[in-house]
Amino acid sequence: LFGDVVSQVSAGATILSGDEIVTSLASSLEADRIGLCSTEPGVYDRQQNVIDKITAYEPIKDAVGSAQQTDVTGGMAMKVRSLLHLETNSHIFDTSQLADFLQGQSVGTTICTEQ
Repeated sequence: LFGDVVSQVSAGATILSGDEIVTSLASSLEADRIGLCSTEPGVYDRQQNVIDKITAYEPIKDAVGSAQQTDVTGGMAMKVRSLLHLETNSHIFDTSQLADFLQGQSVGTTICTEQ
């Protein structure tokens, strides 16, 4: 799922992020679990280790704000912030973990608002 340029009456042409689409759909469908399959095995800390669980943005903002690639839709930082607004456990993981996720396992980085 990728974002795209969309026309908006109040803003003209603007970017609609794939992350915004996912969070909107998850809310509308009352999803009980969300998985974002990425090119990375999860969200990295500053030492490039995958973070197991994120419950707040502030403690990890420096790590996710230093992406190597430019991403007009916000990259990993936007994914984490968007998913933290949901009341649903979310996971960011890579393609090698997809089957495990679909079988109900906790994979990659879990993002939730509960401790």
